[in-house]
Amino acid sequence: MAVVLVGVNLALAGMFRSFLTERVDRQLVGVASRPFLRGGGEIVGGQRAFSEYFIAVVDPGTKTITRVLSDLADADEPPPRLEAIVEHVVSDRTLRPFSVPAADGKGSWRLIAREGPRHRRVVVVGVSLAELERTLARMRLVQIAGTAAVLVVLGAVSWWMLRLGVHPLEDMAATADAIAGGDLSRRGAPPGTR
Repeated sequence: MAVVLVGVNLALAGMFRSFLTERVDRQLVGVASRPFLRGGGEIVGGQRAFSEYFIAVVDPGTKTITRVLSDLADADEPPPRLEAIVEHVVSDRTLRPFSVPAADGKGSWRLIAREGPRHRRVVVVGVSLAELERTLARMRLVQIAGTAAVLVVLGAVSWWMLRLGVHPLEDMAATADAIAGGDLSRRGAPPGTR
């Protein structure tokens, strides 16, 4: 039973991680499809927007990256590793989300790259996966607590059922010990139908 519960928990955790990652990917595709950058990389409207997203422009020819905005994105989380972004953009120009580690190596970011205006540069939009990891950690705690509770209940029920089934055998053993000890008046009672 414990093996089955652990297997189910692992399968659920994997499915939940996939679901959350796909949700983040859909969110990134929606943000990346917005025309918010001009050809030079500045934000449309000329003002700096505050966003939870990491946004940068990569020039694949020179392998340089310019961060456009990520004010709120960097407030609590270290930014993504920039060289990993450039390496990915240079090698793969498809509109597929990808993950890179954070600059401090203690987290990760989910990013998507799309061709910028006039196809000279690539716009990269990303979001930290820290919240996703915190959600998964909370889910793992709930799974561990639930599994432990189920195993304790199953253990208690199994112990009770075994004690109930073994009780007639204990009575017979006690009677046999008494007869072997010389008490010939003892008799073994037939077990009840239960």
